[in-house]
This record gives sequence, structure tokens and C-alpha cells, in this order.
Amino acid sequence: YLEQFSSTFGCNDLFRNDIEFRFTADGSTAYEWFTGAPVAIPFEVWDVTADMQICAWIADWYGDGEWTIADGDYIILTYFDYDDGNFHPEALPDYLTWVLELDALSTPQEGDVFVIEGPAIASPDDHIEFTSEKVYANNIGQALNSIRVVPNPYLGYAEWDGGPGNRQVQFTNLPAGCTIRIYTLAGDLLRTLQNDDDGTVNWDMVSEAGRGIAAGVYLFNVDSEHGNITGKFAVIK
Repeated sequence: YLEQFSSTFGCNDLFRNDIEFRFTADGSTAYEWFTGAPVAIPFEVWDVTADMQICAWIADWYGDGEWTIADGDYIILTYFDYDDGNFHPEALPDYLTWVLELDALSTPQEGDVFVIEGPAIASPDDHIEFTSEKVYANNIGQALNSIRVVPNPYLGYAEWDGGPGNRQVQFTNLPAGCTIRIYTLAGDLLRTLQNDDDGTVNWDMVSEAGRGIAAGVYLFNVDSEHGNITGKFAVIK
């Protein structure tokens, strides 16, 4: 169902929870983004992690007072208690989370559940270790130190990109048989890549969960039989 999503408001922590859109016979009440008018929608929105039904807003582009998939009307979520559908303008903008649009070809039915799985957040109980084994030969050590992420920073485009939606960075000068792990600064593992041959590995900047990464600074660790090396790279959209 999901066609696109984005957000420029809210707190990053709010994106960590799992969200369900539960299509029901009675649905629920949302509010129109531009006017504040109530809009009947055929689903309830639940923050599953918090076990709380949450408020939704609708961007009704055609002003017909309805949420219509074919019109591309946005669904705008807040981390704010649904409260039996009562109007809560104070939810904006500090409690904003996901802004999304459903694919115009989708036809959800009563009983369908659409899920947004929030990425797990590192907790004070988590322990992450980066270890570096001894490098036995100077030339191998020099080779590891020559590993690069290009371009760095990534400024929204690289010459080998296949066009919009096909962004790539390259890990270069890699030894054969190495594993590349990419992390957020918070220590969340985003993606694991394997390199079987000497040379270069392309990464499409998509996480293991299939989500494109946001602008920011990221860590990478290259692990091989000769040792490992950790570095940083930046993505600027």
C-alpha cells in the first residue's frame, strides 16, 4: 500500500514505534490539515509499541471533505492519544511523526492491517564493541587504510547513480572476503554487505528493512581475515 512517506517535524524517537492502520467497519475520525474539519476515515491508527490509538490528520487536496486514495490525500500521524476522536490542535507540530500517501492502486478492505515497523533504538542496556585484530603485514595494513567511501559526503548525486530513486555510494579498495557493516551514530545496524572479490561494493543506501536512509553521518566497519577498520561518511540530501 505504501507509496511514499516523509517528515520534517516531530522527534526522532517517535519514529521508533510500530504503527498499524486497522481497516474496520466503523473506522475513526481524523481532522483536515488545512481547516481542522473532521474527516471520516475507514481505519484506526494504533501505536502498537505504546498500545495507544493515535490521532491522524488528512491533507484533503481537493477539499471534498473526504479522504480519497485516488486523490493522493496525505495521512499525517501524531504521537497523541486519539481520545475518542476529540479535536486536539495542540498535537501540532511537536507530536508529528509519519506523513504518508497510499498507492492510488491499492484497495484496502475491512479487516486489512497495514504496518509501519519502526527501527529499534539502542538502549542503555545494549553493548556494542568494535574490535581490531592485528595486521600482520605492512602492505595489508596500508590496503585497509586505503578503504574509502565515495563520494564522501554524498551530496544527493553520484556519477554512477541510475537516476532518481537509485542512489549509490561505493566502498572502494576492499580486500577479498570482507564484510561491510553500516551503522547509525546511535549504533543501530542498518545494512550488512559482503565482498567476495577485491575491489568495490556499491550500496543503494537502503537499510536491511528496505528503507532509504536519511541525511546524516554514518559509521562503517570493514571486517576481513587481515583485520578490520572503522570509518565515517556523510549523506547530505
